[in-house]
Amino acid sequence: ERQIKIIQLKNEAINKEIEIQKDRRINVNQPNDTETKTSEQIAQLKTLNQQLEKQLKAVQLENEKINQENKRQKEKLIQATNKNTTEDKQAPKETIQDRGTQPKQLTNVKDQADDLQKIKGIGPVIEQSLHGIGIYTYQQIADFNEENILWVDTYLAFSGRIKRDKWIEQCADLVKS
Repeated sequence: ERQIKIIQLKNEAINKEIEIQKDRRINVNQPNDTETKTSEQIAQLKTLNQQLEKQLKAVQLENEKINQENKRQKEKLIQATNKNTTEDKQAPKETIQDRGTQPKQLTNVKDQADDLQKIKGIGPVIEQSLHGIGIYTYQQIADFNEENILWVDTYLAFSGRIKRDKWIEQCADLVKS
């Protein structure tokens, strides 16, 4: 589009120059070098104008082709997105219930909640995540079995943190003390 604008501006400049040359009245009875040069310049400007018009048309055609290709690509992208969305809806997905067993949850534990941040590897964010799934006490974590560990690990995306940081052992010690 910028090229089109540039070509149009050049074209306008050439047309103005042609008009200026036409407006100059040179005495027909006294031909001279200036008149010859002016006629040659007008011819050159006309030729240049024609060339610029051809280039403008070529650029416009190319621009139209690009716009059509962009439209086709956009349609393909929309179709692919719709196809993937449909496939996602149809494909059976593994759910969180397929990975372990959810540990026993507590409710109404306002006074019973332990400070889970005393456990190495648990900070404020993880503590809130555990509270979000009903885990509030050391005893709950100490009672985790392999299925519970797998479920919490998967649900909260801990990637083995429970075993790596030995939460169960730490909680068992805290319960004893």
